[in-house]
Amino acid sequence: MNGRKKGLRIFNPSLTNSIINLQKSGYDYDFQKVNEEDVLCVQNNLRFSTKHLIIKSIELPHKSAKGLQTIETITGERGLLLTEINY
Repeated sequence: MNGRKKGLRIFNPSLTNSIINLQKSGYDYDFQKVNEEDVLCVQNNLRFSTKHLIIKSIELPHKSAKGLQTIETITGERGLLLTEINY
């Protein structure tokens, strides 16, 4: 199957469950990669250097085309960053 069923995209349940559980644990913000050195917090539009962040990769139970990372900033924001994985 190519990830589609009757025109709808099938989501990775392990990725979705990981995101939900992390949000329940206080990772409330969404981050977007700007370039190799910076990320942007989507909710407050603050830009952070990756040098000043605590970034941890989350191990997903199943193979996924997305990577999931937690981010903690020096100003207290805690959130998630989704990335593409090239196999």
